[in-house]
Amino acid sequence: MTSGSQRLASLTSDLMVGDLPDLPRRDADLLGRATARHLASLPDATRAGVRLAQTVVTLGAGVLGRRPYGRLGADARADVVRRLAASRVPLVAEYFRLVRGVALVIHFEDAR
Repeated sequence: MTSGSQRLASLTSDLMVGDLPDLPRRDADLLGRATARHLASLPDATRAGVRLAQTVVTLGAGVLGRRPYGRLGADARADVVRRLAASRVPLVAEYFRLVRGVALVIHFEDAR
C-alpha cells in the first residue's frame, strides 16, 4: 500500500469511528483499507483529483493538529478529522463526502 493509500485508509477509519461509534476500531481500519483500494481503482483523472484533495486535507489536518497527521494520537486524529469533515471549504467538504459515501456503501454492503 502506498503512503497516499495508507493516509487515505487512516483518514477513512478515523472518520468512520466518528460516524459509526459502535464500529470496532479494527473494523474501521479494515473499512479504511477497503475504501482506499476502491478509490485506487478509479480512472486516472479522477484518482488524480482525489489525491489532490487528499493532499489539501492532509495539510489542513497538519495545521489543525499542529503537527503532521501521522504523528497525532488517536483522539487528536479523530478530533481533526471531525473538524475537517464539518468544514465548509469546498474541496475539503467534497473529499470527505466522497470518502464517507464510499466507506458507508462498503460497510453496509458487507453487512448484508
